[in-house]
Amino acid sequence: MKKSGLSTIFNRFSDAHRETIKTIYRAEVKAPDMGESVSVILAKYRDVYKRLKSNKKVISNLNYIIRELDRRSDRDVVYKGILSDDIVLFLKEASKKHIKPSMIFEKYAPIKEKADKISRSTRNKLFIPIIVYFVALFGVNFMLSIFKEMRDDAIMPFSATVNFILDNFLWINGLIGIILIVLVFLYTEKLPIIKNAFLEIRGMLTLASIEVYHEMRYSSAEMIPALKRQFSLKYSPTKKDIEGLVRLLEKEKLINPFQAAEIEIETERGKLLRGIQVALDEKTEKVEKLNYIMQDTIGKFSILMVAPQIIQAIIVVAGMMLATADFKASF
Repeated sequence: MKKSGLSTIFNRFSDAHRETIKTIYRAEVKAPDMGESVSVILAKYRDVYKRLKSNKKVISNLNYIIRELDRRSDRDVVYKGILSDDIVLFLKEASKKHIKPSMIFEKYAPIKEKADKISRSTRNKLFIPIIVYFVALFGVNFMLSIFKEMRDDAIMPFSATVNFILDNFLWINGLIGIILIVLVFLYTEKLPIIKNAFLEIRGMLTLASIEVYHEMRYSSAEMIPALKRQFSLKYSPTKKDIEGLVRLLEKEKLINPFQAAEIEIETERGKLLRGIQVALDEKTEKVEKLNYIMQDTIGKFSILMVAPQIIQAIIVVAGMMLATADFKASF
């Protein structure tokens, strides 16, 4: 099976792909303790899937990975197109420095999985307000089309506001709906609340990356450009020591000033990892809280999306009733 086919074989948005990733993570973490190769463990896991008559796509994916692992030792090549780019990058660096890859799967992969799960859940939930919006759009438009026929058959005049809504409701609200789709899917990470959550997720991943780089014996001077490339960070600290690294994180709002101070204190004691871990735990907790707020806000936003259309319908109904009453009163 050729690498060029990976985009087809491993669909990054499929349940089978996510299940395959979880299975790889488990095998990589278990391998050192069990004293067995990852390919052998994956073969056993594959047999479990077969016995349980699970997703055939997962079995097919595992067959491919097992063959590749038996054929070559460089995991970054085997997992390219299967695992995320940052994990593949870490595996490549670990191979250069002769560090066990299990460390990456123990320290970074769980954080990456949590971040991906929240991001995926948020993007999926953003479909809800859009669906609700367009269901309401066509429902209200159908009702207004009936009122439009009544208006055309009536002999009494209606207000300019009522006429404007009846004549332009569909295309104006349809245009708003299209703008909404563009905002949601092209600028997801810039939307209020969601922006804050995604920034915290980014901070969480950055801190987890520092843990990995530290285990790979990277100096601060090496970490800074590596993190800038990995997360597209713009700030360039003048110092290339731990102080410069902390300033980079603080300026990019990946940690707050208090966390920056605490990391510096722990570093002075020779306990950089402790400072990073404490900040990472705080980030993880905050991300989970923001995720709850985010999901709740999206649900309320769905209701809010319907309000303008209902208000327009009420204006039309009230305007027509008032016009009818005035017309009758004139006789």
